[in-house]
Parts: sequence; C-alpha cells; structure tokens
Amino acid sequence: MANRTQRPPLILSKIHRRMLTELSRSTTAPERQVKRAKILLKYADGCSIADIRRQVGVSCPTIYKCIDTALAAGIEQPLNPSFTTKKPEILEDAKDWVIGLARANPCDHGLDMDRWSLRVLARHVAEHAVGAGFPRLAKAGRTTVWRILQSRRPAGLAAGQFNGCARLAAGRESAAP
Repeated sequence: MANRTQRPPLILSKIHRRMLTELSRSTTAPERQVKRAKILLKYADGCSIADIRRQVGVSCPTIYKCIDTALAAGIEQPLNPSFTTKKPEILEDAKDWVIGLARANPCDHGLDMDRWSLRVLARHVAEHAVGAGFPRLAKAGRTTVWRILQSRRPAGLAAGQFNGCARLAAGRESAAP
C-alpha cells in the first residue's frame, strides 16, 4: 500500500463537490481544468497520490502543485484558467534593454550598418547580455528577440505590419533632439 501524504485533507462543501464533479465530466472545458478537478476530487475522497497519478495520468509534482494551491488559496484557484506558478524568465528590464538596443544606431555599438537586422540584433544581444546584467538573454535567438520587439508593437498595427527593428529605428530618429 502506498504511503499517505502528510498534507492536510481537502474538505469539500456540497457545492464545491458538485462543481468539481461537473467539471471533471465536462467534454468542453479545457483538459487541464478537467484533470485538476479530477485530482481535487480524488484527493478529497482519500486516494493516495500514486493512485491519483495512475488514474488521472499526470505527474506527481503536478498533483502536489494542484493540491497545495487548493489548500492554500481555495478550491477555485487551481481551476482558474490563468493559474500558473511560473514567473517570466525574461524580465521587463531585460526587454527594455533589448528595445533600447533596437532603437539605438548600430554604429554606436561598433557595427558598420545603418539599421539593425533581426539576425545581427539577436547576435549582439546574445553576445553582450551577460555584460549588461541580463544572463537570461545570453542564449536568446532571433525568435526571442522578435517576440520582445513584437510585445512592444505600437497599438493599431497588425503583426504583419510591424517590422520591429525598422519601426523602432524610426522611433529613434523622431525622438532625437
């Protein structure tokens, strides 16, 4: 027989049990919410973590995270569609640094070009990120740099209309004294 967890039991009201049961049987709800509802129901019924893992088909860390969140923040929190415990790996100040580079003239950084290309900007970011204090950007490729530029896209432009490097360079020219 599997060892029992040291976590406190999850006590469900009739309303919560009914809500979780309906959600666990749903065919239209997102799969992760259905699995989280099943985890909470099985844990509240006294199933071991190993049994829940086998029956629901998720890893033990996922089960523990779901249960711990429900115990700490309430039954609804793990079912929240925006529920995540991951923090963004590239922080806003690192993104600001990349945007600042894109707005700067490449000549100011020892390059013989008038405007950044995405390839050159990405290479420059990767080479100088650690020295600038942003080690997460040391492995940044073109896609990551492109996403950072797109995240700061001016309002009203569709994604296909925004060439990040060229538009940011234009912003540099209009912002110059």
